[in-house]
Amino acid sequence: MINYIDVFVIIVNDVIKVTVQACYLTQYYMARRGERRIYLAIFFTKELMLVPCVRYIFRTQHSKLPNEPEPSDLTKVVRTIEAKDIYALSNGLALSRWDK
Repeated sequence: MINYIDVFVIIVNDVIKVTVQACYLTQYYMARRGERRIYLAIFFTKELMLVPCVRYIFRTQHSKLPNEPEPSDLTKVVRTIEAKDIYALSNGLALSRWDK
């Protein structure tokens, strides 16, 4: 259960850092003007007992990022796996959900 969420934003020159803290989890998002990427780091202050692994899922409208990378194109999926938000291709690769 999440008791609180704190968000901190720092902008220095062309770099923005967003820090999100919730209970034992801290996520850092960083981006630099002119780069087409967002960097993510996750830090836990307490060992995870119930969930031994963590994954990050980014969801957005397709119109917001129309030049998606090939691994994000779900038009050729053959079935869903892992909680119905991970998809399998016929060649055995798996893709995460991309809302369109």
